[in-house]
Amino acid sequence: MTAPSPRHPKIEVDVTADLARALLAEQHPDLARLRLHGRTFGWDNLTWRLGDHLALRFPVREMSALLVEHEQRWLPVLAPRLPVPVPVPVRDGAPGLGYPWVWSVVPWLGGEVVAATEPSTRTPWADELAGRARLTRLGRSRPGPGARVTQR
Repeated sequence: MTAPSPRHPKIEVDVTADLARALLAEQHPDLARLRLHGRTFGWDNLTWRLGDHLALRFPVREMSALLVEHEQRWLPVLAPRLPVPVPVPVRDGAPGLGYPWVWSVVPWLGGEVVAATEPSTRTPWADELAGRARLTRLGRSRPGPGARVTQR
């Protein structure tokens, strides 16, 4: 069963369960048998849970599609330097079947809805993240041309 489309004025392309499953079957058939559930929406992306340990991340508007491309390129570089887990893409998805942008298969990171938590408890690691000298060195570790992650 597909969750209803959200009432969000910025969503340009919805990703139904049927579309997500078809894209998986076409591009990552080994993952297509996993249960697809728990569709959630953010401002720029839609996320489907895939099985117990993965998620599918789809941009839902053109201006956010480039952000997913940046995530695919830079999260593998940034993740080892951050004090918190980040959803490093484990597979890249390509446009297809009427869906116009790149998308990602990422690990599922459990947690709480930020808006439902007390502001003072939202980011106890913010000072550590902001003050890390290692973050000032990020510019020195740029991947070379063609270093884009396509599948792991």
